[in-house]
Amino acid sequence: MRRLIAVLAAFTLSLGMLTACSPGSSQSTSADNAKTVDAYLSALIPKKYQGATIQVATDATLAPTEFVDPETQQLVGADIDLINAAAEVLKIKVTFVNVPFEKVISGVTKGTYPVGASSIVDTRSREKKMDLVTYLKSSPRFFVAKGNTFTKTSELCGKTVAVAAGGVYVDEVKTLSATCPKASPITVEQLTDQSAATQAVVDGKAFASVVSGPIAAWTVKESDGALELAGEPLAPFTYGFAIAKKSGLAPAFLTAVNSLITQGKYTEILKKWGLEDSAVKASTINPRTRKKTS
Repeated sequence: MRRLIAVLAAFTLSLGMLTACSPGSSQSTSADNAKTVDAYLSALIPKKYQGATIQVATDATLAPTEFVDPETQQLVGADIDLINAAAEVLKIKVTFVNVPFEKVISGVTKGTYPVGASSIVDTRSREKKMDLVTYLKSSPRFFVAKGNTFTKTSELCGKTVAVAAGGVYVDEVKTLSATCPKASPITVEQLTDQSAATQAVVDGKAFASVVSGPIAAWTVKESDGALELAGEPLAPFTYGFAIAKKSGLAPAFLTAVNSLITQGKYTEILKKWGLEDSAVKASTINPRTRKKTS
């Protein structure tokens, strides 16, 4: 896998050179280069998916990465744009399936969905069940109802923190709770999705919620003053597009994401959604497993 990733990375760096026609290049040379790129990209797509529409599972409650536009009722966000752009690079068709986060993870694990795009944190345990093609990094943040601010995470002891079920934030809060006095642990309220977790904070049913920094900031911004960020950012996470192990699609999406980075489209999309500070220099597959074995 490591050798394959290195080869793909090297080829991706040359995609821009192959597809761009220099002032002195002939039209025939440009056309030949385009054919070479198309042939290579086509070969990356397993036969069962060639000509088919690939389902991408997403939990569209995580603005600004994936959410439902209230005016158009269409799925929008950075993840949606990146997947669509990757599909354009690979010349494949994708369709999004909006399901709760737990079903995104279980669906990709079982192969029900070939791809998952839902602000999925890369962990070693997940890399055993699926391939993670990295594309973002950020530090999780807590948010609370206006006026309920706190500075230290120890102040959460004895309080309720609402999180989306199936996410890594469940374990993050449980880890924090383990440092609390036995008489006042943190109560972890696992809800269907992040929208429900946010609503629990607004309604006073939970003291706080925690999610990736950009999502927390967006949630606070859109709350009309009802919410505010609190505490210090937690240790940063890397996020990846989840690819079903047996699908064989990970190399294709790795190449596509790195192509978007090289060509500048990646930066353009992140700036559109205010995520430029979460950019990665290059995408890779299952970096946690690779670090452990290298």
